[in-house]
Amino acid sequence: MLFLKAWDNYNKVDYYSTIDEMPIKKWFAVHKTGEYKHLVKGDKTPTEKDYIYLAEAWEFMHNEYMQRFGLSEEFMADLNQSVRLAELQANFIITKKPHYKTLIKIEKEKIKDSKVVQPKPKELDSILAVISKYQGHKVSSKETTVSEYYNYINNMTNV
Repeated sequence: MLFLKAWDNYNKVDYYSTIDEMPIKKWFAVHKTGEYKHLVKGDKTPTEKDYIYLAEAWEFMHNEYMQRFGLSEEFMADLNQSVRLAELQANFIITKKPHYKTLIKIEKEKIKDSKVVQPKPKELDSILAVISKYQGHKVSSKETTVSEYYNYINNMTNV
């Protein structure tokens, strides 16, 4: 939170600082492009110095998201497969036993197959249409915050 105090003194652009206020459309835009300019409220263009603080603000919000909503099951499964592959590769490097090459190839194929089977993620507007239908009212990408969006998703999947 030290950066926020320094930011208050500098504060050239107004920005989103929490997932409780950031619109989901901007959240997806940062994820898609990797550009922190989407954290800025309004039309002001951030300076180089602004980007330093915006990067820290993004990290803070991403950590806030992780603490509140955690990791998805799909992400954890992918991560576990990657860890398994890394362990096999490390064992091969350390022991030089040739059977690890076969196990590595098998694990790579499993990873490749799991990525092919999974459907491509839907566009935000398509997901919001489903949420709107479920909620019984229009859910806007510009007005719905990150925390509201993921609460909607969690409520729909836990029914």
